[in-house]
Amino acid sequence: MSAATVTVRVIGAGRAGRSFAKAIDDLVDWDVIDMRGRGRAIDDAAADVDLVVIATPDTVVADVAAAIRPGRAVVA
Repeated sequence: MSAATVTVRVIGAGRAGRSFAKAIDDLVDWDVIDMRGRGRAIDDAAADVDLVVIATPDTVVADVAAAIRPGRAVVA
Protein backbone atom coordinates (compact mmCIF):
# COMPACT_ATOMS: atom_id res chain seq x y z
CA MET A 1 0.00 0.00 0.00
CA SER A 2 1.52 3.33 -1.02
CA ALA A 3 0.96 6.68 0.59
CA ALA A 4 -1.10 9.28 -1.23
CA THR A 5 0.89 11.75 -3.28
CA VAL A 6 1.34 15.15 -1.66
CA THR A 7 -0.05 17.99 -3.76
CA VAL A 8 1.63 21.40 -3.74
CA ARG A 9 0.76 24.88 -4.98
CA VAL A 10 3.50 27.51 -5.22
CA ILE A 11 2.68 31.20 -4.88
CA GLY A 12 5.36 33.30 -6.50
CA ALA A 13 6.46 32.57 -10.05
CA GLY A 14 9.86 34.22 -9.79
CA ARG A 15 13.25 32.58 -9.32
CA ALA A 16 12.51 31.27 -5.82
CA GLY A 17 9.09 29.89 -6.73
CA ARG A 18 10.37 28.21 -9.88
CA SER A 19 13.32 26.79 -7.93
CA PHE A 20 11.05 25.33 -5.24
CA ALA A 21 8.75 23.84 -7.88
CA LYS A 22 11.68 22.28 -9.75
CA ALA A 23 13.23 20.88 -6.57
CA ILE A 24 9.92 19.36 -5.50
CA ASP A 25 9.50 17.85 -8.96
CA ASP A 26 13.08 16.54 -9.13
CA LEU A 27 13.68 15.35 -5.57
CA VAL A 28 10.43 14.06 -4.11
CA ASP A 29 7.40 12.24 -5.43
CA TRP A 30 5.04 15.15 -4.93
CA ASP A 31 2.87 16.91 -7.52
CA VAL A 32 3.16 20.65 -8.06
CA ILE A 33 -0.39 21.43 -9.16
CA ASP A 34 0.29 24.99 -10.28
CA MET A 35 2.20 28.19 -9.67
CA ARG A 36 0.48 31.49 -9.10
CA GLY A 37 2.20 34.74 -9.84
CA ARG A 38 1.14 38.37 -9.81
CA GLY A 39 -2.37 38.94 -11.02
CA ARG A 40 -3.60 35.42 -10.22
CA ALA A 41 -6.18 34.88 -7.51
CA ILE A 42 -4.70 33.45 -4.32
CA ASP A 43 -7.67 33.44 -1.96
CA ASP A 44 -8.43 29.82 -2.88
CA ALA A 45 -4.78 28.70 -2.96
CA ALA A 46 -5.23 26.29 -0.03
CA ALA A 47 -8.14 24.49 -1.69
CA ASP A 48 -7.52 20.97 -2.94
CA VAL A 49 -3.79 20.81 -2.08
CA ASP A 50 -1.76 19.58 0.88
CA LEU A 51 0.90 22.29 0.91
CA VAL A 52 1.06 25.91 -0.23
CA VAL A 53 4.57 27.31 -0.59
CA ILE A 54 4.78 31.10 -0.43
CA ALA A 55 7.83 32.15 -2.45
CA THR A 56 7.29 35.87 -2.69
CA PRO A 57 9.46 38.81 -1.63
CA ASP A 58 9.78 39.00 2.16
CA THR A 59 7.92 42.30 2.25
CA VAL A 60 4.66 40.70 1.06
CA VAL A 61 4.74 37.22 2.64
CA ALA A 62 2.46 38.23 5.53
CA ASP A 63 -0.05 39.90 3.20
CA VAL A 64 -0.07 36.90 0.88
CA ALA A 65 -0.57 34.47 3.77
CA ALA A 66 -3.40 36.60 5.15
CA ALA A 67 -5.13 36.63 1.75
CA ILE A 68 -5.36 32.83 1.59
CA ARG A 69 -8.64 31.40 2.86
CA PRO A 70 -8.04 28.61 5.35
CA GLY A 71 -8.28 25.15 3.87
CA ARG A 72 -6.82 21.74 4.48
CA ALA A 73 -3.37 22.78 3.24
CA VAL A 74 -0.34 23.69 5.30
CA VAL A 75 0.79 27.18 4.26
CA ALA A 76 4.55 27.67 4.43
